[in-house]
Amino acid sequence: MKILFTLLLLAFNIANAQVVEIDLSATRYIDAQDGWWYQKAEPHSLHMNTVGAGVSIESPLSLSEGATAGLNVLLGWNYQGAMHMQSYAVPDECYNPHTHTVLYKWCNVANFVGKGHDQGFKLALEGFVKAGEYKLGLEAGPYLHMNTWSEHVTNWLPGLNILGDKQTLDVSAKHRWIVGSVVGVYVDRGNWVSRLEVFKDASPFNNQAQGDFPAAQSKVVNLSVGYKFK
Repeated sequence: MKILFTLLLLAFNIANAQVVEIDLSATRYIDAQDGWWYQKAEPHSLHMNTVGAGVSIESPLSLSEGATAGLNVLLGWNYQGAMHMQSYAVPDECYNPHTHTVLYKWCNVANFVGKGHDQGFKLALEGFVKAGEYKLGLEAGPYLHMNTWSEHVTNWLPGLNILGDKQTLDVSAKHRWIVGSVVGVYVDRGNWVSRLEVFKDASPFNNQAQGDFPAAQSKVVNLSVGYKFK
């Protein structure tokens, strides 16, 4: 609740905000690591590129008339787009993710099919300089986000087992708000702006024992083009 209160408190009087920005983005989900929902040594298909959208409200913190530099606060919402993947994989005991090799060729191979998306609110401090008709800036701040992720697993046998009834499993990430981070650079001219942003995922990675299976990505990279209503 504290982070939500802080976001609302720092939402800088929406009625006084001077700019509303709407963006479309080319999004790339960056996978967390080999061995998590897919294995490089086994056949796999990763569909990590997608299209996202966002809307934000910008308010100046400091910009005197004629100044060539300034600060803004940006409160925005980003939908990062949907992604999915499929991979055949052996149990963890049969795989070395550091060398990307299957240790025992006789291990059972299961089929993993996963899908999900990420969305959240960013609260960024922007610093910029003016260069003629252009503004060049940096942004950084917290990213309050939620992952959705589900995985459908067929032909599953745990551990080094090669006998027994093969299982079908459905697991997913717990839906909760988590504070990550966002950093980026941007350039704007007139009403148009282009941003390159990196959203860091802060989801717990080792909570499987509690039935919590996080998404496949460690971060999200956005290249967006937006229009500012001033």
